[in-house]
Amino acid sequence: MKDEVALLQQEKEQLQQKISQYQSSLPVDGIPVIPAARRSREASYALFHSYVADRTRKNWRFYPYSLVLKHIFDAFQNTVTCDSSEEFIRSLNEWKTNSLSLVQLRKAASQAVMDMGRTTSLISCK
Repeated sequence: MKDEVALLQQEKEQLQQKISQYQSSLPVDGIPVIPAARRSREASYALFHSYVADRTRKNWRFYPYSLVLKHIFDAFQNTVTCDSSEEFIRSLNEWKTNSLSLVQLRKAASQAVMDMGRTTSLISCK
């Protein structure tokens, strides 16, 4: 029992030393302040890319579809704002009207095919 207590005491001291080392390596002024809008945008892009990677690993045929989604997602990110609920609804309706029309979806699909032709060999595969 005394040996176990001694081992736990030693482990506790080692952990306290590691914590002190990590704390001393942190910036003096704290973390840099990133505007909330930029953090949100970066987090959204990270989630989107993670989703696309996961779905593409499960089925490679999702990749061409994700290129169309990327154009729609980019338009969403550039148009929709969350400053207030009224502004959110207004910008969401603007995005829906301007980006989800059949004309815009056709443009997104043709742009995705061109992007796929430039960046992959999927189009030339037989």
